[in-house]
Amino acid sequence: MQSTMSEEINDVYNKVNELFKIKIKAQIKGTGLIFEKILYVTDLLDSSECYYLIINKMVFAFITTEEFYSGLLKIVSAISKENQSEIDYYEEHKSNDLKPDVIFIDDTLETLYEKDYKYRRLENHLHKLLD
Repeated sequence: MQSTMSEEINDVYNKVNELFKIKIKAQIKGTGLIFEKILYVTDLLDSSECYYLIINKMVFAFITTEEFYSGLLKIVSAISKENQSEIDYYEEHKSNDLKPDVIFIDDTLETLYEKDYKYRRLENHLHKLLD
């Protein structure tokens, strides 16, 4: 059940934070990264255990906080690359279309650049936590 929290800071995020004392709350706000589900899984053959976290329909497994940061960094990097592709797409249309919808493109680019800044800030923070 979701309470009235921001999209990014939801019950799943809070559970991960409770378990691992992650230090990314300020950096994750406004990124659009949604912690969808956390699972604790036991392999029935070898009895090994790990967590699976689903963020924006992407999944990674981890046991330690460092593995969590590393997995999240991979997801943030992938989403950041997608965001950069969208920026390139809109910049290209703004420059090359005969009659671009400049207001729409500028509004879209402003949102994309804002997200790009937040992704880079989160990536830098994760790198520092992994050092």
